[in-house]
Amino acid sequence: MFQLQNGAGEEHENLRVVDVFVDGSSEESLRCGALKVLRHVRPDWDLDNVCFKTFTDGITNQLVGCWEGGGTLGEDAVLLRIYGQKTELFIDRSAEVTNMLLLHAHGLAAPLHCAFRNGLCYGYNTGRVGDTALVCHPHISKLIAQTLARMHSLKLCKGGRKPVPSLFPTMRKYLSLIPTEFADLAKNERFMSCIPSKLELEREVRILEEHLSGLGSPVVFCHNDLLVKNIIYQETEGVSRQLHCFSIGRDRWVGGSK
Repeated sequence: MFQLQNGAGEEHENLRVVDVFVDGSSEESLRCGALKVLRHVRPDWDLDNVCFKTFTDGITNQLVGCWEGGGTLGEDAVLLRIYGQKTELFIDRSAEVTNMLLLHAHGLAAPLHCAFRNGLCYGYNTGRVGDTALVCHPHISKLIAQTLARMHSLKLCKGGRKPVPSLFPTMRKYLSLIPTEFADLAKNERFMSCIPSKLELEREVRILEEHLSGLGSPVVFCHNDLLVKNIIYQETEGVSRQLHCFSIGRDRWVGGSK
């Protein structure tokens, strides 16, 4: 069995997993790898007639859109997300797949087509990508609140077990990745003068956990990355409107959600 980055897809029996590594070091290698994935998820496509669009707004991953027959990205298009180097250190890829499947089942995300060695392939949501002007519109801000409320209402219990908040395990995971010093003297001086020590940060996490754990706040599915570009506004013929808010979500207390 080939190795998937951080186990994405390995715990999900119904998810197709393909033995393809997409090399994102160049545009040519990226497209070559994408075509190999498309052979599995779009076997009826003419691969000589596939168009590509590379999205450049991402910070940690590479994202490329693929569609057949010219024109622009449409409902039949797929997206390939190629994981950034070492992102598995702070992102739980298996949980990411679980979240995508859960959100799609409730009409809150596009379908997940497959996992490959170093990424995922999923559907494309047409619509207007969010910006500051869009999200400030009263109608849109109401849709955002309604969509997040739907996320917060998702049932998280598995086999009768109560959901456990992921907030503090995640914070401790992030803290474990923080260095205690830098070799670069100027960077280290700034780091030491501006950032509390790791011991101090760990102490603050303990205080927060002790305080929040006793409040009895319900644990819900939260978005956790509500950047404007993670919001897609769909408007059909000026009447039917839908909004998608998608990124990496986890189980959080209501008081700790974004």
